[in-house]
Amino acid sequence: MAQHNGTVLVIGDVTDDIAVEDLTAFAFDVAARINRPVRVALDMQHDVTEYEGVVLAQDWWKSVTSAVLGMEALQAEDLCVLDTAALYGDYTPQDGCVWCGEGDATPVHDGCFAGVVREAARDKVLATL
Repeated sequence: MAQHNGTVLVIGDVTDDIAVEDLTAFAFDVAARINRPVRVALDMQHDVTEYEGVVLAQDWWKSVTSAVLGMEALQAEDLCVLDTAALYGDYTPQDGCVWCGEGDATPVHDGCFAGVVREAARDKVLATL
C-alpha cells in the first residue's frame, strides 16, 4: 500500500471554469468538515491510492477526468471513498436559532450569538492561563 501524507483527494466535475470553481468551493467545505488537507483533482495525474481517502462530489461522473479517477477510487482496495451524501448525511437545515432552537431567527439570534462569542472568548482566555 502506498504511503500518504493525510491528504484527501476531492474528485468532481471539471468540464469548465465554473465547474472547477464550484468544486474548489466544495473542497474547502470538505476540508473544514473532515479537518484534513484536501487536494482538488483537476487532471488524471493522480494515483488515488496515494491519498488517505477520496471524496466524490455530487456530479463526479460528468467529466472524463473525474469519471476515470472516481472509478479508480471505487475499485481501489483499502481506500476510504465518501460521496456527498455520506459526507453530509441527511442534514436538513432547521428553522429557528441553531443555538437555542427557538423563534424564527436563522441561523442564530443576536443574543445567542453574543453569548457564544463571550463563551468562546472566555475559553480562549482560560486556555492561555
